[in-house]
Amino acid sequence: MDELRSAVMPTGPHHGRRRSRVAIASVVVGLVLVSSVALAYRNIWRPPPPLLNTLQSPHAVAEAVLAALHGENLESLEALALTGPEFRRYVWPELPVSQPESNVPFEFAWGMLRRNSEGHLRQTVARFKGRQLALKRVEFRGPSTTYERVSVHRDARLVIEGDDGSDQVVRLFGSLIEQDGRWKVFSYVVD
Repeated sequence: MDELRSAVMPTGPHHGRRRSRVAIASVVVGLVLVSSVALAYRNIWRPPPPLLNTLQSPHAVAEAVLAALHGENLESLEALALTGPEFRRYVWPELPVSQPESNVPFEFAWGMLRRNSEGHLRQTVARFKGRQLALKRVEFRGPSTTYERVSVHRDARLVIEGDDGSDQVVRLFGSLIEQDGRWKVFSYVVD
């Protein structure tokens, strides 16, 4: 039995140190693997960041849009709208057109949405810039779509007080996007 043990488990003056180094190396490799798995798990299951520049209600978004129009502040109007990374993260994965078999790249879809939104925004600014509009309420006449982490509320209409005191309906943006009770413009397209 001693012969078998000495054949399988070498002995000698350096053997104890070698076995200690192997044991330490095994522990280090194990810790690195455990740390890597923990870090990957944390990154995979970390909730995505919230939408930027959101407000507490559709009314607050409409008020911010009206104020930016009055001040002719295009930068503020653009900051109130959905960004490309937000669209990619929250909406794109759940659209049928995003599936590989549709063969529509994200860049094309986002580019079309962004260009259309910017075009409508320019028209809205030209029509309403500098005007002081008094908001009464926001209504949605279209369907809402709920995705995994956001909802899109379509066909937004702003009821404002007209110059003669009567209610008037205007369309300054087409949809709002909501996440955890926070709101922002999805698109300025009003068709």
